[in-house]
Amino acid sequence: MSPDIIFNLYLLSMKKLIVAFTILCMACNTVQTEISKPHPDIAPEWVDAMEKYGVSYQQLLSDTNTIYYACSSPFDTSLIVQLRKAGKKVNVVVYSLPSRYQRGLEGYHGGKDELTFFNGYSFSLDSAIWKELMQQIAVVVNDTTLKPDNGCDDNARYFLCYQQHAVEGSCKDSSFIRLSAYLKQQLLQPQERRRDAVIITF
Repeated sequence: MSPDIIFNLYLLSMKKLIVAFTILCMACNTVQTEISKPHPDIAPEWVDAMEKYGVSYQQLLSDTNTIYYACSSPFDTSLIVQLRKAGKKVNVVVYSLPSRYQRGLEGYHGGKDELTFFNGYSFSLDSAIWKELMQQIAVVVNDTTLKPDNGCDDNARYFLCYQQHAVEGSCKDSSFIRLSAYLKQQLLQPQERRRDAVIITF
């Protein structure tokens, strides 16, 4: 085989390698772009609000054992509730933002330093309640009448994310109102009454 043929074969092999490398790089960039795109079910304002209280966008999409619920209200207490199933327990973390601190989850009390005041607590429940929770969640997730922009600019707005599926609602969406009442009355208020009875002595 002549040196010219060998050289041409070498050039052809190098071209194939360059093309393959270019395709690989383009594929990597495409995957990265797809991962970083906002999830179509999650409005940017909810992504910002959840991240502000320590719930990242990646958590919302990847944590399949956790229910994320939020209520942003200018005239009542705003809430973010995380309910994570862990073995025989359901671990609950609550961020509570009374309207006297701030009107809704968005924004800050102090603009430049992004100051926000909120209350918080955590507790555990027996995992037997998970089935009941799933029934409540299913009603909201399967509600095809939800209208997050239903003329409620000055009232409560709701957000729910579970199993990589997110939905939003407004003060006129009855399924969200029932879920909110269930969480408050059955899960949160009993713990808050215990907190109010605590007397700390030094």
